[in-house]
Amino acid sequence: PPSPPPSAPPPPAPRSSDGNAAAEESVPDEAVPPLTCSSLSARVELRGANVGASEPKEWCNSGSRRAADETFCARHYLTLSSTPESSSIAPCLPTGRACRLRKDLAISCPKRSA
Repeated sequence: PPSPPPSAPPPPAPRSSDGNAAAEESVPDEAVPPLTCSSLSARVELRGANVGASEPKEWCNSGSRRAADETFCARHYLTLSSTPESSSIAPCLPTGRACRLRKDLAISCPKRSA
């Protein structure tokens, strides 16, 4: 009997405008330690929920170092909302060539008593 035709080769990897292979679309979540309430002291808050109108707001994708350095990006977080009892916190995580806020990974942390 005749053999089946050979399968088509896989498509070439996407290329960026400079001709290099495009970066991965996102870094797996397990590549970066998860955000936990106990890990906040080792991370940097970019802008709090209580930032005043006169204070500059900084986002995950502000600053070229966070875009270029995945580990540096993952050290940052934002407070999404805050009540007297708790705060909703979301991590910054690398995605391709950008550092992005991951609201889908937000956690709620109790406020510490003074």
